[in-house]
Amino acid sequence: MHRQQSAARVAAVSYCLADGLEWPPPLPWRRRVERVDFAVLFRSRARAYRIAEAVGGGARRDESLEFYLAPGVQHCAGGSGADSVDLLTPLQRWVESEDRPADLISQKRDQSGQTTFARPLCRYPTIPRYVGGDVTAVGSFACEIPKPAPNAVKANVP
Repeated sequence: MHRQQSAARVAAVSYCLADGLEWPPPLPWRRRVERVDFAVLFRSRARAYRIAEAVGGGARRDESLEFYLAPGVQHCAGGSGADSVDLLTPLQRWVESEDRPADLISQKRDQSGQTTFARPLCRYPTIPRYVGGDVTAVGSFACEIPKPAPNAVKANVP
């Protein structure tokens, strides 16, 4: 990979690491790891994710985009959710070694820096679901596709 291409991909890491990036990423497609919090409406990001699939196809989207929801996290940090996660290292491995990121681990830390609980940071469209055990342990959760509510009304969104 050319150095310039690599630098462009790393520059597209996430609005949490560098504000003001375009969404969806401009063509030509660039690798991107995205974590979304409540300050940015996740529905608009999910819609952009689906549009990226419609425009370039699922395989093309998956070559260049990873999308993670961060439940309970305020704008990039804070809130009741697990807000401490390394997004740059997985992006760097993806760009330099073609090692696509999987589900990540996010932690909540107290003021002294000690981890109080951990959660999986799941690749969209999956979300963390409690499967049993210690509620502070990441292994007590699994990334699953959410089941629709029995009487849910489907939104008219592409």
